[in-house]
Amino acid sequence: MTSDDDVTAMRLITLVERLGSISKAAAALGMAQSNASRTLARYERITGLRLINRSSSGSALTTSGVTAASWARKALHELDNYRAALDALARSTRATLAVGASQTIAEYLAPQASGGRGQPRGRKLADDPREGGKR
Repeated sequence: MTSDDDVTAMRLITLVERLGSISKAAAALGMAQSNASRTLARYERITGLRLINRSSSGSALTTSGVTAASWARKALHELDNYRAALDALARSTRATLAVGASQTIAEYLAPQASGGRGQPRGRKLADDPREGGKR
């Protein structure tokens, strides 16, 4: 079982607890009921725990399943936080900063502010959009 399978199983377990049915849990994740049942059965085999009592009237978590669902909710919450943080980090690294300055500032102060990596004296830091240039 891969870590993706673990995440899917954790999502299924928490949904079975909430919805009372493997079919409803599978539908909530956009997967076939047979695939959800197979994933959960494999997860039970690997963990050596019976997590779900299955019946014709629905499914309910065992005591071990309730404990596993509690841990799964916490892990999934942290995983969601991790993914959101990565998304925010990716967006922040793509952010740009546009600085507008007079010729004097651009020639003398902006190169110093950039750690001496500014453009040589007499060159613009960026085209002035009012003059039809690009940013």
